Amino acid sequence: MRVQITGVLVVSVLLVLAGCGDVVPRESASSVSPTPAPVPTDDPLATLPPGLAEDGIADPIALAAAHDAALSESAFTEVATLSVQFANGTVLVDRTRVRRVGEARDRWLVTRTYDSVHRSFDIAPGTRVDGWYNRTHSFQRVRGPNRTTYSGPVPRVPTDSLTGAHRLSGVYMAATAPTVDTEDGTVTLRTTTAPPSDDLTEMRLSDLSDWTFTASLTTDGRVRQYRVAFVGVLADTDVTVTGVATVRFGGLGETTVARPAWVDDARET
Repeated sequence: MRVQITGVLVVSVLLVLAGCGDVVPRESASSVSPTPAPVPTDDPLATLPPGLAEDGIADPIALAAAHDAALSESAFTEVATLSVQFANGTVLVDRTRVRRVGEARDRWLVTRTYDSVHRSFDIAPGTRVDGWYNRTHSFQRVRGPNRTTYSGPVPRVPTDSLTGAHRLSGVYMAATAPTVDTEDGTVTLRTTTAPPSDDLTEMRLSDLSDWTFTASLTTDGRVRQYRVAFVGVLADTDVTVTGVATVRFGGLGETTVARPAWVDDARET
């Protein structure tokens, strides 16, 4: 059995409390009523991200688009983890991916570190894979225990917005009974309805079950982090696996993306 993994995208949401009410003073014949003063409400759901309602998701497309728009004008860093095990507890893969995206979306740098990998993969534990993309071409460096290899330039046409909004939209659209909770000003969205395709883990799993998605969002709809726990069957097999994937978005406006020096080595190979 050989499985190929690409990337993964879990997330947390800050909600600003807001609201108002009217306080109307008693009047006497000689008094003039003052302008009613706003009174803060105790309702933590008074302000919700676009597309999100108190009883669930009102507009899944708008909610996913709000996340994309919130990241559209800032450089950012996405940190994703993936941990998958066989039913007997044997590790299939433990991987961390860090993607740094430039403000203009004209360049991004991806680093994947495989801490533990099953022998069915063509990759050794401890391998680090670096990728550099500039919207037209990609370069790659693979540093394993015994050697380093390079590839590129390879023509590349971007297929997504780099924010993961297309994956989130699939989750939002599939959600049949999502819940929206608040605690200390944080909005948490939960759903246990798996989407038709396994886009969040990118493991190409089928027969998803025991699937739980938990995300935190800001009031403008940006996903700060999410977590998805799952059970599924590996593609083209009857092998059942369990796992957890997480994604965190951060470093807004602070992320820097510089062309790495190793790209010159890749050009020379």
